Amino acid sequence: MPTSIAEYRVIKANVAMNKSTTQRTTSSKFKSLEWKRIKWKPIMVAVQKWQQRIYSASKVGNLKEVRRVQRTLLNSYSARLLAVRKVTQDNRGKKTAGVDGKKSLSPTQRLVLTRELKLGIKASPIRRVWIPKPGRVEKRLKRIDEVDSLLGIPTIKDRALQALVKLALEPEWEAKFEADNYGFRPGRGAHDAMKSVLNNLQKKAKFVLDADISKCFDRINHEALLNKLNLKGLMRWQIKQWLKAGILDNLVLTNPEMGTPQGGIISPLLANIALHGLEERLRAYAINQPMFYPGGAAMSKDRRADSISYIRYADDFVIMHDRLDILLACKEITIQFLAEMGLELSPTKTRITHTLDVSEELKQQFGVEKPGFKFLGFEIRHIATKYRSDFVQNKPLGYRIQILPTVEKQLAHSRQIGKIIRKNSNLSQEALIKILNPIIRGWRNYFGVSSALQFGVFQKLDHLLFLKLKSWARKRKNTKALWKTVDGDNWMFSPPGSSVSLEKYSTHHISIFDYKKNREDKNPFDGDYLYWAKRTGRSPLLTSTQTKLLAKQQYKCKFCDLLFNSDDLLEIDHIIPRSQGGPNRIDNLQILHRHCHDVKSTTDPKKLSMTGALLSE
Repeated sequence: MPTSIAEYRVIKANVAMNKSTTQRTTSSKFKSLEWKRIKWKPIMVAVQKWQQRIYSASKVGNLKEVRRVQRTLLNSYSARLLAVRKVTQDNRGKKTAGVDGKKSLSPTQRLVLTRELKLGIKASPIRRVWIPKPGRVEKRLKRIDEVDSLLGIPTIKDRALQALVKLALEPEWEAKFEADNYGFRPGRGAHDAMKSVLNNLQKKAKFVLDADISKCFDRINHEALLNKLNLKGLMRWQIKQWLKAGILDNLVLTNPEMGTPQGGIISPLLANIALHGLEERLRAYAINQPMFYPGGAAMSKDRRADSISYIRYADDFVIMHDRLDILLACKEITIQFLAEMGLELSPTKTRITHTLDVSEELKQQFGVEKPGFKFLGFEIRHIATKYRSDFVQNKPLGYRIQILPTVEKQLAHSRQIGKIIRKNSNLSQEALIKILNPIIRGWRNYFGVSSALQFGVFQKLDHLLFLKLKSWARKRKNTKALWKTVDGDNWMFSPPGSSVSLEKYSTHHISIFDYKKNREDKNPFDGDYLYWAKRTGRSPLLTSTQTKLLAKQQYKCKFCDLLFNSDDLLEIDHIIPRSQGGPNRIDNLQILHRHCHDVKSTTDPKKLSMTGALLSE
């Protein structure tokens, strides 16, 4: 039964559309066509409105309204369709089967699953997948210490139901989460976390608690998590089912007593909920501590609370303050908070250090060898300098902040590039470039949001890449022709007469100082979809072509006319398909949602005629 006027209109529009396409039949050909011709715009708009209402009610503490709208969303056909699409069609990662052996579903099976999706379904066991540590081969894993992480893969049906529950649960908790929590949240990412680190350290050197939670996903206390969720009835029962689901590992079934399996759609959200609340405790402690400005004036309560910086990305977080005694007390508060959820800090990965100067006391007491800390693949520290110092109130500090990719990340990437070049020594130059470019671009776009360009890291990587390519070119005739001059650059690796060229690290232009962090008062569920669409279009992880196309399209999908958001999967489409002679120029390109791209591909004139012939058989 429809649960609202909007829901009724959505169902009516889809039913009318399907009837006009073909008469009702159980033929799989027609059901496949039915899924591919679903109008997603009214479905997505309806779900977004419900999520916005949940977020607004949670923001003001109206729990009764939150639960009422959540029930409406969970029972809606629109939300079920969207949940199935997210799992079966919008899946980013590698397709991995659960215990049922299914890796994907046909369009017909997606419609069947949509009808069957509802709360109250007993969870199937999850399949354990071992992820090897770097340098290990998966097939040779024999001991648990050789494993980097353990994934638990649910069945497709359980994943779709988890996606449905997440649609209802996430807006409620997004209204509660701390501003400096960035992991596994819509509209936030690692670059926002690094910008927050920069903002907290740019004007002052501080002591840092570089913390890591030991086996966070595997040790969360089930009862403590369920109590924190504050749910009743079927939603609580369903989440408990997923937490208690058996784990099938090498044909041995075990029942977990703790933890939420990595690999589930809802697991990152549950982990964020479990870790929520630490910042509030740290601020409450700081308010009651005497703190003074350098001139001797006492700080206000708000300034004392703001003096503690807590920045978290999933289970990796840092706490910063300019007084060591305050930081040590914060560590004890953190240990106590984590113990309530059945968690503890990793003794090998947690340490206390300083960003500028490591005293003998720090070296002896905490075993610190050098200043700075590592966070999200970057190394952050202050370096003493006389001429390029940071300034506070027009006065030089005598040091400046340095944020660089860690040496380990640089070496691993350089070795990966070298291995690819050696492995493909017999490929043509253009084929090698097409293999290398996505790898170089992805690494550069992530680690380029730092001060790597200012401190010469990218120039060094360019030089190492040139040496590897020079070695590769020795087997070729006329090696000088493999490089050409473009815009004053004499070392552009590009085939003669071709527009394809190898991308360079040093061409990256968005540093950590240029990156604009998301506004703390903004959330993807607050209804300001234009703000998040523009942020999506300015992401440093996009290619220059994607950025230009998004701006040209005013951040809207050309197929469904909806604004893009941070969680959408974007694909470049040829307006006139290449198979029909369309050029590969930017005036023949457009950005579409992945699901819109699928529909557009099936409705191209040539494919439509083939479909019509198939259905007439």
